[in-house]
Amino acid sequence: MKKLALLAVLIAAYLGLTYYAGVVGEGYIREQVRLSQDRSATSGVTLELIDYQRGFFASQFQLQVNLDPDQAAFEPLVLTSTTRMRHGPVILADGLHFGWFYARSENSLSSVDAQQQAALQELLPEGLGRMTLLGGYTGSYDYEWKTPDIDVSRDGNRLQVAGVEMSGSGHFDSLDSQHYFATGVLELTLSDGSEARLMPISGEAKVQFAGGDIPLSSIAMSTEQVEFRGASSAPVQVHQLQYAQAQTLMDGKVDTQVSFKVAQVDGLLSVSNIYYDINLAQTRLEAIRAWGELSAKLQLAEETASLEPELKQAIQLLLHEDARLDIAMGADMLDGYVKTDIRVDYAPPAQAVDMSSLPLADYLGLIEGTMEMRIADKVMTGTPLMFFLADYIDTYIVQEGSEYILRARLSGGELFVADTPVPLAMLFPYWFAEPESFQ
Repeated sequence: MKKLALLAVLIAAYLGLTYYAGVVGEGYIREQVRLSQDRSATSGVTLELIDYQRGFFASQFQLQVNLDPDQAAFEPLVLTSTTRMRHGPVILADGLHFGWFYARSENSLSSVDAQQQAALQELLPEGLGRMTLLGGYTGSYDYEWKTPDIDVSRDGNRLQVAGVEMSGSGHFDSLDSQHYFATGVLELTLSDGSEARLMPISGEAKVQFAGGDIPLSSIAMSTEQVEFRGASSAPVQVHQLQYAQAQTLMDGKVDTQVSFKVAQVDGLLSVSNIYYDINLAQTRLEAIRAWGELSAKLQLAEETASLEPELKQAIQLLLHEDARLDIAMGADMLDGYVKTDIRVDYAPPAQAVDMSSLPLADYLGLIEGTMEMRIADKVMTGTPLMFFLADYIDTYIVQEGSEYILRARLSGGELFVADTPVPLAMLFPYWFAEPESFQ
């Protein structure tokens, strides 16, 4: 009798936990949707949790993500996620799981435009695939998402994509998250015989929010090869593409590093060791916020003159003594190289000045910059560069040993190329124009 009573107590306790797991799961989902709604309100995307039905052992709901047509170059799209959630604490679904809940979502993309909807049906006949989500006991989550393969043909053209796999984790009370992704092979064949082939891309991304509303992202992705083959031209192969981005918060300011590298390009001209690096140091959070708000307004504004005060304020927030921009790019070819280095620093005014009263053109006097491009002699003489640049040699471009060098500097609001003044109005016409528009 005591064993039966103990068993009844255990069953009742488990049933209570199962019901409680459903309550916790609904709270987690609603909290994450609320955070996402707050974040997406300014990005032209709206989220809506529809028809949440919480049961004893399971729940179901639908989430719709709508793209605002006012900020899109196409008709509105709707991502619909239909989810069935099984309550914990122990779940037997797709294996054995421990957590407050385990959910499976079927995802689809649709459009109110008939032509666009027909194209989506042709491209994604099986929708966007299934996502699974495990809600952990500590408020964490882990998800996996795999999209179906794409194989669509029309008028002799064919597109094939061997699916995309994503996984990631985070916490329901935060938008901080980390993600891993891998695409299958992408192949495009055109009716004229041209072909493009992109080998699988793999990578990871991490997002952390600073100041509550500014996403700082770290991304690393790579692919082994991209190949292009024209109907009547030699093939081009690009080997070992790598992209990386890192953002870190230091002393209330953000350091951003971006790097793009290609090991080798084989075609009519072989090029190797291609690199493009950007280092933007110590950007204030207020500057990032101001530029985000200004960009959103510029997309909707019919005239932009009224936004000039906000542009000036955004520029002022960028300029301070620790701010710096470094750009380095280059490549090797023909046993030579081309290299360019750029540096831009803030140049504070000699005396205090009300910056909001300055015309936009005068803001260029608040930065100093240098640029140096080095071209190896073998590259200059072995490519059409010599033909295009011959008129500038010994004026803007000087030869030093086995290199041709172009130097430029920006100082005191004036641009000099090899010590020859160049009117800034040629490069920045809207800064020097009448204040009707600065777009």
